[in-house]
This record gives sequence, C-alpha cells and structure tokens, in this order.
Amino acid sequence: VQCDNFNFITIRIVGTAKKQGNMRSSIVIIALFNIAKCHTLDTQQHLLRREKEQIDDEFMGDHDGQGRQLKTIWDLLTYERNPQSANTNRPTNTQAAYDWEQKCAENDQSINRLSPIERIDYTRDMAAACMERELPVECTVHETNGDEERYKNSDFPYIGNFHKTLPTNEYGEVIPEEYENLLKCIESGDVEVCVDVLPDSSRLANPIAGIYVVSQGKQPFQIVVDPPPTIASAEMACQYVEVAWMSVVRDVPFAEYGENHLITQAAADIQNVNGCQMESRNDYFWRPYHEKDITPKTELFRMNTFGATRGPLVSQFLYQTIYMDGIPIQPKHRTCAPNTDYLTDFEEWRAVQSGMPNPLHPDGSLCDFDEDLRYIRNGRDLGQLVWQDKVYSIFWRAAAALEIQALPPYNRIEKMRPFSTHGVAKMMHQLAHVSDAVAHPWYAKWNVHRFLRPEAFGGLVHLKKTGQRDYPLHDSIFDSNVLEKLLETSPHGTYLLSTITKIGSPTHPSYPSGHAHCAGACVTVLKVWLDPHGTRCWPGYIVEANGNGLKLQNFTGPEFEGEPIPNDEKENCLTVTGELNKLAHNVAMGRDFSGVHWRMDGVSGIRQGEEVAMNYIQNELDRQPECATRKFKSFDGEFVYLTKAGCSQDALDIM
Repeated sequence: VQCDNFNFITIRIVGTAKKQGNMRSSIVIIALFNIAKCHTLDTQQHLLRREKEQIDDEFMGDHDGQGRQLKTIWDLLTYERNPQSANTNRPTNTQAAYDWEQKCAENDQSINRLSPIERIDYTRDMAAACMERELPVECTVHETNGDEERYKNSDFPYIGNFHKTLPTNEYGEVIPEEYENLLKCIESGDVEVCVDVLPDSSRLANPIAGIYVVSQGKQPFQIVVDPPPTIASAEMACQYVEVAWMSVVRDVPFAEYGENHLITQAAADIQNVNGCQMESRNDYFWRPYHEKDITPKTELFRMNTFGATRGPLVSQFLYQTIYMDGIPIQPKHRTCAPNTDYLTDFEEWRAVQSGMPNPLHPDGSLCDFDEDLRYIRNGRDLGQLVWQDKVYSIFWRAAAALEIQALPPYNRIEKMRPFSTHGVAKMMHQLAHVSDAVAHPWYAKWNVHRFLRPEAFGGLVHLKKTGQRDYPLHDSIFDSNVLEKLLETSPHGTYLLSTITKIGSPTHPSYPSGHAHCAGACVTVLKVWLDPHGTRCWPGYIVEANGNGLKLQNFTGPEFEGEPIPNDEKENCLTVTGELNKLAHNVAMGRDFSGVHWRMDGVSGIRQGEEVAMNYIQNELDRQPECATRKFKSFDGEFVYLTKAGCSQDALDIM
C-alpha cells in the first residue's frame, strides 16, 4: 500500500426522500472532508464509482430538476488530490513528491506567507468550505397555488397557466396535450427532448434554464417564493384591476398625479376592490393601500419599501447625467409614441398568444417610436425603459452616478486603498455576477409556478365579460370601473388588456419577474457600496420630468413644502438608499405599466434577488484576505450585517 501526504475530498450522498403526490426528490448532502494517509487509489476510485452508481439510480424519477442540479454539483465538487484526477504534476512516489515540493518552493519567486504547495491546499480548502456552506442540507419544498391541478380536467384546462406560443382553440385556450408536452420538456431538462415534443409554433424562452448550477451562492431551487394567488381569488382581482388601470393611465405625466381626474378615479377604484384591502398579503405585495383613501401623488402604483413613497415616483438615478469613459450621457430615452397600444383586437390577441406574427402589425418592430428623445415622464416611458435595457445596464448606469463609499477595513486605514477586493472593480464585478443569477427566477417560473401573464388574464376577462365563456374569476373584477375605461379607450371595442409593444409579453411565465430579480440583486449590491448606513442624502436638488418630458424641473412636493430646496440641506432628506429602492421599484413597476407583469411578480422577484445578493456577498467576503464586514438597509427597512467568517472579535469591534 503506497501512502501519500495529500488530502482526499469527497462529497457523499447519504440519503434521499420522495414526497408522495408530486414525487419531488429531495437530497440531503453532507460534505465529508477526509484526510486520507493510506488509502490506495484503487480503493478510492472504487468507492467513488459505487456512490456515483447509487446516485444515478436514486435520481431516476426526479420530477422537478432538484436531483439533476445536485448531481451536477456532486460531479463538479468530487475530486481527489492525486496526480491522476487533479490538474497537477505532483509525482505519486512519496520521496519524489517531497523533492518536487522542495524544488517548486526554491524556484518560486513570489512573496507569500504560504509556500506554493500550501497555496494549492489553502485555495482548495477555502473553496471547499464555501461550497460546504452553500450546499443544500435539507429538503426544499416548493408549493404552487394549485390551479394547474385544479383546472386540469375542467371545461377550461390550464387556464391559470402560461402557454404563450403553444397552439390554442378559438378562445385562446391552450390545447391540453400541447401544455402537457411542455411539462415533459421542463421535466426532462433536455434540449433535445424539448425540440422533439414542442410544436413548431413554440418560441419559449429558456424553459430548462432553472436547473443551471450557479458558481456561487444558493442554487436556484434553494430559494423559495410564496405561491401566487389563485386566478379566482379576490387578491388576483386586485392584481388585475391595478394593472388594468396602469394601462389606461400610462400616458398621464407623473408630475400631474396630484391633480389629474383620471388618476383620482384610478386611486378610488383600486381602493374599493376587496382584494386590495386584505391585510393577509398586504406586506407581501408591498401595497401602500389601506383603509383610508390612497394618496395619488405618493402612494398610487408605488411599492411600500423604504424611501419609495417619498419624492417623485421616478428615481433620481434615472435623471442623472453620467460620464462613461469621459463621455457625457444624458438620460433622455427613445420611447413609444403616445396612445399607441397593442393587442386590443381579439384576433390580433389570439394570434400572438398562439405564437403567430401580429397580423395587424407584421413589420416586426417593437412599437411605433416617438420622434423625440424624452426624460421619463409617464408610465409608457417607464415601461419602454425596461424593454430596451440590457439586463443590468440600468444599474451599471447607477453605479456610475455616485462615488462609492469607503468600506471596511479600508475606511479606517490611511496607508492603503482598496481596488480589486474592496474597491470599484469589485463593485462592478458583483453587479455583473448577481445579474447572472437569473436562473433563480427561471426555476420558479418554469419548474414551479408557470403563472399566466396579464395579457392572457385580460383575455379571460374579455371573454367572460362578453358572455362567451364562464371562467371562475372573482366578481370584484366586474364591479370595477376600469372595464368601461378599457372599452372606452380600445380602438377595437374590447375589454382586452393592452400592451405597449406589438409582440405583447415575453415568452416565459410571469411569476416571479426576472427584471425585478435582477433589480433586487443589483440594488442590494449598490446599497452596500453607495450608502451602507442608509443615511447618505441624495446630493443637490430633487428633480422630475415636466409634462412633455423634454426637460427636468425641480420637485416641490410635500417633503419640500412647495419650494426647490437642496435635498442635502434638509434634515429629513431623500436618501441614496431610498432612491435605490425606488430604482428597483421603477424597474419592476415599469414592466407592469407595459402590460406584461403583475405587482406580485415584481415584489417576489425583488425579494428573491435580495436574498441571492446577500448570499453572494457573504461568499465574496469569505474568499477575500481582509477581515471585513458589510452593512446595508434591506427593502423592508431593516439593517443587514454580513461578516467574513473567522474574523476575530477584536477586528469586528474595530469595524
């Protein structure tokens, strides 16, 4: 038996459990770090092969992708520290290995407290420790709202589920067999299976992306979002009435929300919807709606997060001129022309739902664009912003708007300055990395909820209102004044919910929002770097776009008593944290204004993104050499503290 002096690491699967009914597989993983002195290579490989064969058997019947993800993690992380399995030129003979280490140490000219060999082991041990913390150790259970099973065998199969670009009947209802083929595609996790079972009309966006294994932080299946309301519930009625009003008033300037009669009607009507007054989910939906009247200027179409109900509806970050590589960039946007709404003709709507080109607008353009560039002034502009962005480009702009704050440990050190680990380079890297974690909402979208988009729900409302179908929708929808407004503003005399683009919604499920997830993650990173204490005042005057969006004007709302006062001279100023929360709100609610998302999509996406960012930042801290902490104010207004593992109490006290 040949002994060696190198560590041997395995990740061992110790058990599985199957939940009857939905047959979810859950895996318990324990990472066992064994320092093996006298294991023969043959024995090690034999054990690994046996464990892998056992895993292959146990993962058969996996129904939601969790098993495939964990198996991939196992394959990635199981390695042996020996020359045949690791990428190293270490010899196997003990004396030869010792001589090799000595020669390596003598030839290395870098300055480091660790020898070349110690550096290899240290890096692997550090990575393994991070992986051990992040690997799932308990069953992760995802619950749906039950509508898929509830209506599966009804007169209206799968009416509560996303099915855009799949074949439909004359009412726009999905053909059941086609929807079930979509389920086979998702369950398989295999592109070739999807190509084989999906129809030619299918243009679905990445239905198997949720089982992607991310490189840092929790895996997509580990973060659970609450199920959305059922389509028949009062809460869903509230969601619909709000987004319907947003489509009606999307051309009203935000600066006029305090006095516009249409806005006043919208606020009163939303307030009267039973589901909007329910306390049970009020915090979850972040509605600033309550028993008393909604204040249109500061509460209508806003999220009740810290800072988001103060000042103008649009974040100051979206009005900030920035310099990119010394090039000034003025935030005037290309937007859609006013009163150009789409999918209001039933045959147009049905064709788009079925994956066909828009028959009334076959040119393929996004919309009919305005001739002038404008500052964001209304819901249409905000909606168009989040149709033209490039994933995290909005937050990249935000990062360029203000100087970063000095963070621990360099905020107390004069002799050194941060860059790659605690400076601007790290901030930009973190923004890019957390925005890459869109597999998390994709898992919830495709593998769990498969919730329908507003435009599809609008079709259900139209068909029931016109007496063509008797869908199980809540009565409060049909008591709302918004339906008559939809009919009044429709060029084709329908109750359909319009969109600002000719193609309507994206071709992936609604809940949760990927845009909002990216917003929640990126804004969390930015709060750490730009306003860790949550008290930094936005510099200078607070501005908003004027009625036509061609210029900016000083904001003189309630907080400023009608006068243009420099914000950073006020005792109770608008903070950078508040404007960052508002930026996330703008991205999420901009998608609602465009007609493609629900409020709940944005709220759940932001919360999920915040959790992903927290896990990632913790992982980054643990990998960096400096003892450091991070602090920020969450969307709920509570401070969050993150600390590098292993820091001494003295170091923490100093920071």
